[in-house]
Amino acid sequence: MNSSVFKWYVITVVSGTEKKVKQLIESQIEASNMQAHFGGVVLPIGKYQSRTRKGGQIVVERPLMPGYLFVKILDDDQKDESFSFLSSMPEVKSFLGGKLNPTPMSNREAENIVKQMEMSLNTSSVQSLYDVGVKVKIADGPFEGLTATVERVYNDSEELDVSISIFGTFHPMKLKFAQVKKAKDV
Repeated sequence: MNSSVFKWYVITVVSGTEKKVKQLIESQIEASNMQAHFGGVVLPIGKYQSRTRKGGQIVVERPLMPGYLFVKILDDDQKDESFSFLSSMPEVKSFLGGKLNPTPMSNREAENIVKQMEMSLNTSSVQSLYDVGVKVKIADGPFEGLTATVERVYNDSEELDVSISIFGTFHPMKLKFAQVKKAKDV
């Protein structure tokens, strides 16, 4: 079928259940043999760096828009049946625009959301909590408590080249992300 006859709709779901609801919708579409009525279910996610309790960093995936899923529905005389099908799912609250006559997203809006998701997934792997020139406090090791300046960031190995001023002389050091905190955080 031509993808131009499909339109994107936004459904609101209970926040925190987005992945579960997405999987449920996809499995119920297949079980009910309604694949021809749906062009896909999208949960826009992004990758973010997060600090662990021990000071390390991990990359976590989170919804870009918590509480929302995007569903591509065939725009035909049976779309009301598709709306009812989705509305009857547990954890699905409603459609944006109302239950009786949901409002489809424009193609431009849908493209912007996809671009936002792609940018988050592509750039987050090279983003860091630390930038060159930022002041950090050393949180571990023999220089604990001293302030240093970030000279270079190695995201792959989660290391930093920093310079520490000791008695007016700058000394270069290589530290792990877990060994430092942003100076404003301390």
